[in-house]
Amino acid sequence: MQTSEVKPTLQQAAPSQTYSAQSPAMHQAQGSAAPQIVGPATVSGTATSHDPEKAQHNGGLSKVAAAQPINAVPITQQPRPMGSMLAANHNVQGLPRDVVGKRAWTFGLCSRRTLSSCCLPCLCPCIVYGQVQGRYDALKTTNQPSESNEAINPPCLLWCLLSIVIPPNCIFLPNQRAQVASRYDIRIDGVNEIVLSLCCTPCVLSQTDQELRLEETALRAH
Repeated sequence: MQTSEVKPTLQQAAPSQTYSAQSPAMHQAQGSAAPQIVGPATVSGTATSHDPEKAQHNGGLSKVAAAQPINAVPITQQPRPMGSMLAANHNVQGLPRDVVGKRAWTFGLCSRRTLSSCCLPCLCPCIVYGQVQGRYDALKTTNQPSESNEAINPPCLLWCLLSIVIPPNCIFLPNQRAQVASRYDIRIDGVNEIVLSLCCTPCVLSQTDQELRLEETALRAH
């Protein structure tokens, strides 16, 4: 009775041994069929390239695209500079300068250009002096030619009032000539200017007037 009971027990244990023997193989097969873990190189089942040069190129293109203006309109015409934006030409004729940057007057004191405009300075030096002073002040403050054509202005009246006491040409003309010479870097001598202003007032006024006209003409051309 005991022998017959042992055999079924052994027969029942055999399948469990067979299952145990097959378990490693089955686990190995199941492990090979397990899904792979999606790494950083796989996005939604599609592999992406990690080429550094290509990534850098794509990044550069995106930056260029972002830097481009939207609805950019090309400029076909540059704005015209105003008179105050123009660089004043203080040596229109291109006369040579000395080692300290000074030059001579553009027209000589007895040149044809100077003598041809001496009529009004001979008759009414106060008017010419006032006009020259007004034009110089306009160029100095606004860098634009004066549009005023007044024959009588404050400098002209001051000339007339001072002429009652002393000759105004020995005071006003040297000062005016020094101002104009400083603007155009013209070489002058103080004592010589006083002598010329006393002895040749019309020529001095005409020479100063012509020097201002050169800059005014250049500014109006723009």
